[in-house]
Order: sequence, then C-alpha cells, then structure tokens
Amino acid sequence: VQVIDYSYLASLGTAINVPTVEDAIAAFRPDVIGLSVFTFLYDEAQDMLRQIHACSKAPVLVGGPHVTLFPEDFSDDARVNYIVRGESEGVIDALVQSASATVKGQVLDARLPALSELPRPNMALALGSEYLSEYQIQLSRGCPYKCTFCTVQKLAGNRIRPRDVSECLEELVEAKKSVPSLKRIIVTDDCPTYDMNRFKSFLRRLTQLRLGCELWTDNMRANLIDEELLSLYGEAGGTNVCIGVESGSP
Repeated sequence: VQVIDYSYLASLGTAINVPTVEDAIAAFRPDVIGLSVFTFLYDEAQDMLRQIHACSKAPVLVGGPHVTLFPEDFSDDARVNYIVRGESEGVIDALVQSASATVKGQVLDARLPALSELPRPNMALALGSEYLSEYQIQLSRGCPYKCTFCTVQKLAGNRIRPRDVSECLEELVEAKKSVPSLKRIIVTDDCPTYDMNRFKSFLRRLTQLRLGCELWTDNMRANLIDEELLSLYGEAGGTNVCIGVESGSP
C-alpha cells in the first residue's frame, strides 16, 4: 500500500519532490486506487479522477465524508467502480481483494467498526511521512449530541465508541519514536470530552510521558470544559482548543 496525501505534501514546500498522479501510478502500478473525497476538495477530487482515468485501468474506489453524505454525486460516474459510504475499515480488505474494473458505481454501506478492531496506523505507508510534524489521533468516535447543523451523527453515529486510553498513549509513544520530527499531537474526536474524567486521565498520563509535543484538540463543547481540565491541558502541552458554537443566542 502507498498513501499519497497531496494536501499534506503541498504543505512541505520544496522539502520533497511531489510526484504527479500519473508518475505516482506509473511507479507504484496499483491494483486498486482509492480516493478520499471531502466536500471542500470536491473539485480537486474530480481533477484527480480525470488524471487517474487517463493513465490507469485499475478499479477505483471513492469514500470519505462527501461520498457518505452524497453518494449520488458519483453513482453515474463511469470512472468510479465502488462507492463506500461510512467508515471503510471493516470492508476495505475484502473489497480490495475482490475489486473488479467491470463493476460500475456499486454502493457499499460500511458498518461502524468497534475501534478495538482497528490496527494502529502505519505512517511509513504515507509518502513524505519522515517529514511529519503533526500526528492526529482519535480517542473515540461518535457524539451523543444531535446539533442540527452537524453531520457527525450521519458520519460516525450518536453512540460513543471509545478506544482504550492505554492503547492511545502507546500509539503516541510509538509515533514519536518512528517519526522524531513530530512536534504536535492533535486530538480529532467528534466529542473528546464526552467523559471529562476520562479525558483528564488521558491528559495526566500524557504529561507523564514527556513527549515534548504541543497538544491541540478539535470539537470541544463549551459545556464540557472546567478549570481543572484546562489546567491539566496546559500541563500536557495544550496550546490550542477549538470550541463549537452550539447556539447563536447571546
């Protein structure tokens, strides 16, 4: 497997020679090609599909948040063989083994996997991983809230699926050893402080590891933060918090 994240590679500037889509396919000769589609990168995904179609006959899989919410955007696209809705970890192995270029626009609904079933990410598979400065980790997936403006319930579900905190900490230690250039850890849970005591325990143990990394956290809720949590967050290297504005009311 080879992972090429063009958004990440563009951020490296001249540190690495970024291959074109055509050159990457020619060098790796993939049996199957997967493309993650985010709504804000929809046009780029379409450009990439055109490039893939022009130089490869391998089956093409599309997935990601946009595809999960709007599969019809690709269902009539002759360049796309499989459309995977949801979290694909539970279906990707079997799909790669059986993928056929003769199938057109087949939609697959993936179940939400228990996070204990998933292996740790292998960063060495990603082109340019030796330059990685940020490491994203999920301590859980899902959110128990039902904010009308949010898509999380359609993407990750309303039920919290937690990971074992010890396993998460071991993953961070392993990541720092394998990529010494890491300077920042980003927690990308859908609702990281759903259990404030659990998150505080994570922060205390992360502080003890002394990894020397900054800590950022996405998707915190204003009603699930207190002074102790913020104090522990600072001790763990926390420098940034993204808080959702759940209401327009003053």
